Amino acid sequence: RFPFASGGASSDHGESGTGSYSTKGSIRNTTHSYSVGFFNNGANRDIDRFSFTAPSGTTDVGEHSNSTYQSNAASATDGTYGFVMGGASSPGAALTDIEKLTMASQAPSSDTGADLALGMLANSGVSDIGNATMYQFGGVYGSPATKLDTIERGLMSVSSGNLTDHGELAVGGARHNLAGTQNPTHVYCAGGATPSQVDNIYRYEKSTTDNSADVGELASSSNGYAG
Repeated sequence: RFPFASGGASSDHGESGTGSYSTKGSIRNTTHSYSVGFFNNGANRDIDRFSFTAPSGTTDVGEHSNSTYQSNAASATDGTYGFVMGGASSPGAALTDIEKLTMASQAPSSDTGADLALGMLANSGVSDIGNATMYQFGGVYGSPATKLDTIERGLMSVSSGNLTDHGELAVGGARHNLAGTQNPTHVYCAGGATPSQVDNIYRYEKSTTDNSADVGELASSSNGYAG
């Protein structure tokens, strides 16, 4: 972990239950952070969490309800529930599922009844808790893998149908494994792979359906963000 208030080096906060990768996610409440699925000599659909309040390792608190789920999905949260959108599945495919998990107790996730328009993985998600809305963007689908430039949004109360098309990433923006964050008016996404690593920082408005705009560059080209 590292402080927001000032620059400085990060410090060790603990260890995961096993060495792993593709543990993407930004599901959290005021006390814990969650990840759903990982790879380590094979796939695992565990839901793990760790505490913010003291250095700690991860604890297994449930499983993704789809037995073929592996990892690498977009995620969002409203502070009470976590949402998992898409992700890799076995053997070598991708899911359309939008899953929901409760953070109040240990339990498996459940299918919301809603779906992504395409089965995809390596997509990224952002939470707009104030408007009870989640966004997902980028990713890959199909075989051979095709990069996506779509931006989709949906209410966190979604229970059927698909998310709504909210626009596209800027021209040439089809990519996967982006970072995502937001402020009260805009969503920002950065980096990713096209498949070459890129340094673009894009943003798009929450209030209108429109394409994103390129607003800057990272210090270096990179992809595979998590957090």
